[in-house]
Amino acid sequence: MTESNRTELPWKYNGVGYTDCGYKYHEITHRNGVDEVIGQNGVAQEDAEFIVKACNNHYRLLEVLEVLKVAYDRGLLHDIENRDVREAARQAIKDAS
Repeated sequence: MTESNRTELPWKYNGVGYTDCGYKYHEITHRNGVDEVIGQNGVAQEDAEFIVKACNNHYRLLEVLEVLKVAYDRGLLHDIENRDVREAARQAIKDAS
């Protein structure tokens, strides 16, 4: 699946969960409506929340990793005073945690 085919971010877990025909569903909302997350053995609320958080932070974490890679390639990571790189990494980790 290409990026353009994916459901637009951000997603939100709205806390709605229900069981139907023995399967547990959790609703994830997004700009275009509602999708349901299902697990054959049930999907825990924590799993639905984790999926949403991981997807919402995916591209930001990739951006920060690219910044860190460039900084490493340029020999800048030894410089602890490189605030832009350090703060971008801290913020991305905080957002994803």
